[in-house]
Amino acid sequence: MWLDPDPPYGFVNHSCDPNLGVRGEREFVALRDISPGDELTVDYAITTDEVHWAMECRCAAPNCRGLIRSVQFLPPEVFARYLPYVNPYFQEVFQQDRPALSTPHESGSQQQTSYGTRHSNGLGDAG
Repeated sequence: MWLDPDPPYGFVNHSCDPNLGVRGEREFVALRDISPGDELTVDYAITTDEVHWAMECRCAAPNCRGLIRSVQFLPPEVFARYLPYVNPYFQEVFQQDRPALSTPHESGSQQQTSYGTRHSNGLGDAG
């Protein structure tokens, strides 16, 4: 799932404490009450499977991870908190690919994975 720059997707920012999840392939769902004027946020980690993608996070949430990476790198307890509102494709990627990965701050260097880089075509299918 790539966040489309067209409305409404272009108006959603990242947060480590998001108020939106994803139902199905592209439908945003509120994870908690959202008041008028609140910023709409999703954890970008649940929208990509690109193992080499990373983004420095400055969301300032109390649970901010500091570095955002693809779904495979989400801590299991964070991933579980978002369920069932994670695109089915990314649920599968998390379950299949997570054991083969380590994060750079855990191992001191990036680990090469045995499966190479997986790509998403934005519709939940490997491309």
